Amino acid sequence: MKWILCFLIIFTATPLTIGQSQPAGSPAKAIAQHRKRIDAIDKQVISLLNERAKIALEIGRIRQQANIPPASAKGREEEVLRNAMTNSKPPLSPAAARRIYERIIAETVALQTLDSTKEK
Repeated sequence: MKWILCFLIIFTATPLTIGQSQPAGSPAKAIAQHRKRIDAIDKQVISLLNERAKIALEIGRIRQQANIPPASAKGREEEVLRNAMTNSKPPLSPAAARRIYERIIAETVALQTLDSTKEK
């Protein structure tokens, strides 16, 4: 999830021009408007990622209580990656969607591992 945040910050940030005013229909104003839209989308993305993480933690707890080994989730991981690639639409390539979801899965597994090692 940290990777996604870094990705979004890097690709939406550009240097500001200091001390220069821009006319109303300027590129700077258009960029600022698009950035506001990106900021709103980012809030939704983070909210959805947090919701997804909560559900994944519950799944991890159920698996732990039932003594289901984490390795048995490998098939599900591949299914999620296939779904991400299938559902990807331009400009995001299927390969890019896969890389993003690989990172999401890795962060989710890390959360589940941390959760499973906490004293209950």
